Amino acid sequence: KTQQEIGILTTFFLMYVFVWVVYNLLIFTRFGLLGSVSESHLKLKKLNPKYGIIFTLFSWLYAIPAMIIAETGLMFFAGGFICLVGVAADYKQGLDKIWHGRFAIFAVLLSQISINFDFHNYFISLISILLMMIIFLFRKKLESYIYWIEQVSWLAVGVVLYINKIV
Repeated sequence: KTQQEIGILTTFFLMYVFVWVVYNLLIFTRFGLLGSVSESHLKLKKLNPKYGIIFTLFSWLYAIPAMIIAETGLMFFAGGFICLVGVAADYKQGLDKIWHGRFAIFAVLLSQISINFDFHNYFISLISILLMMIIFLFRKKLESYIYWIEQVSWLAVGVVLYINKIV
């Protein structure tokens, strides 16, 4: 890749990191540790119905850069499902109740498949899947287990994109 292409990819990667970290820190500061990142949508909407769009924008502003950086079909669809998670944000009612969780699961599964088959980072995938399984096994003791699975998934994608596309 040219220096210009690497610069563009680095900019998108910094956006991926910045949006995720800042949003999560702001939500944590305002509401404490939530059960999932998606729960922030309900909390924000409760403050002001107009704030509901913030979660959707957050979802798009970290997923789309990941899709661009990855340049693979599987990661494109994983990011696309995250965008749909942002659209189906009201996960406790209506059609969103049906689709939100499915979109999130498809996103995590496709990102892990991409990490293996597109990037051949089996060790990172193995570690992240093991961590997610351990978190899931302790879900009775970890009220925010979905939040931690989301964090592991995001970190795995970020590490893989950094190793394979930035460095």
